Parts: sequence; C-alpha cells; structure tokens
Amino acid sequence: MSVDAGHGEIVTLTFKETLKGTPYEGVEVRVRADPPSREFVAAARHLPKSPRNPRNVTVAHQVVRLFTHEALVSWNLVEDASGQPIPASYEGARMVPVGLLTVIVVAWIRACPVATTRS
Repeated sequence: MSVDAGHGEIVTLTFKETLKGTPYEGVEVRVRADPPSREFVAAARHLPKSPRNPRNVTVAHQVVRLFTHEALVSWNLVEDASGQPIPASYEGARMVPVGLLTVIVVAWIRACPVATTRS
C-alpha cells in the first residue's frame, strides 16, 4: 500500500503490493486523514474476537458506518458482475468483501496522524 498526500486532509491509499495477485490489486481509496473519532476507536476496540458472536456483526456494522461517514471520500471499486461503480458509502461498503474492507480500514487508521483523536 502506498499513501500519497492529497490536498489538505485527503490522502489516497493505493493497494498494489498489499493486494497483489487478487482481483483488487491497484484499488485506490481516498480518505480523510484525520485521526479516528473516539466513537470509532471505542467501537473498534470492542469488536469481539469470535466471528460467530452476533455482537461482532453489530459492532462491525457500526465500525463500517463510522468509517464511511467519517473518512471515506471515494474509491475505484466496481461490481464484479456488472462492472458498475460501487458507491463510496455505507450501503456501498456493505457490497464489498469483508476482508477487503478490513484491509482498507486498517490502512486508513495507519495513515492517520497518531498524536490525538477528535472528540
């Protein structure tokens, strides 16, 4: 993954090496590089370790909702079958494979300044 600083607080995350050999190699995601909000950090911290735990699904949806509302600006993801762009929104994120979405969210967190978090 590479990070190119955009204008102001927007950065472009490019996934060439991280997703090499997958259908998602070369995905680009533009995100706000602000640190995650405390609400996001709290939700992510409380993700249960068991994927079969029903609470895990609820908290994961909360994390995705916060990411899409706080950080996601755009991406170049398309639907496999139709080739239509997947909206850079909560609804669109729910169409993305969970493994890919996890890679994107983790990369965003790593690209954020470490110093502080917003309230």
